[in-house]
Amino acid sequence: MDQAVEYALKAVLYELDRTRFLESHLERLGYEDAIMEVEKNGIIILREEKVELRKVHGTRNYAQHRAVIPDSNWTREYMRWVYNFMKRFCRDNFNVNIDDLIPPHMRADVTT
Repeated sequence: MDQAVEYALKAVLYELDRTRFLESHLERLGYEDAIMEVEKNGIIILREEKVELRKVHGTRNYAQHRAVIPDSNWTREYMRWVYNFMKRFCRDNFNVNIDDLIPPHMRADVTT
């Protein structure tokens, strides 16, 4: 989930200016830097979304580096946060409705 968000952030930067993206090595941006770079380009990430995405990213880092796995209730909440962000972000920036890409049974527990 977390890496999908990072990919979407970098994909929008690539779409905005491919040459700058490659020449400035923006593809190597860390998660937080990618958020800031997207905002510098006038793309809105809501304050609540940033708080949620940072929580998801921190949890992913704990899981990867410290083997601390969140319980299923928190995982479901993180999935809901990422789903809502990606739904809005992909619609607004790529004209893509992710509901057309994710089968209904796979998003049943995360839609709000």
